[in-house]
Amino acid sequence: MKTISVNLYSFDELSDKAKQYAIDKFISDHEFFWSDAYIDTIKEGIDIFDFELYNWRIDFFSGHYDCSLRSGKSELSGLRLRTYLLNNYYSVFYRRKEYGKRKSKITYEKYEHHITGYCADQTFLQPIIDFINKPDAYKTFGELMDDCIYAVVMDGRNDYEYQCTEEYISDHCEANEYMFYENGEMH
Repeated sequence: MKTISVNLYSFDELSDKAKQYAIDKFISDHEFFWSDAYIDTIKEGIDIFDFELYNWRIDFFSGHYDCSLRSGKSELSGLRLRTYLLNNYYSVFYRRKEYGKRKSKITYEKYEHHITGYCADQTFLQPIIDFINKPDAYKTFGELMDDCIYAVVMDGRNDYEYQCTEEYISDHCEANEYMFYENGEMH
């Protein structure tokens, strides 16, 4: 029987060269952790507004996406679109104000709708909220849905960029108590 003794280091204890190796290895070996949550938000959000998403591809690394949307209402625009949104999707944005156990029949308050329960839900809805507050006469429903997807993709790209920073990787390694060899290779 042989006994081998190996020195292991936390991320903070590594030399600068070993830290850089560990960071590069971490980035190349790990995918974007929250990509599924962002994609679910897009799919569910599109579904709420009766659109169909097909032939889609999203790259959170570069912030590029390509998708096709289908709906019978995609050409609505301007005040007609605003009226359609308020008449058909009012409960997505507002709810009856509560007074104790009683709900008002005439007073409504802003409601942060939870599409999937992930933080990107509000990011998806923000372009629609902005449109309702200040309608653009030339923006169509299809373009508005595209703006929603764009907002979520950019939010995801920003999260992915942060996931690739030394600060994040250091915190991630510390929180998960990862140990490394002297050269920066993960144990």
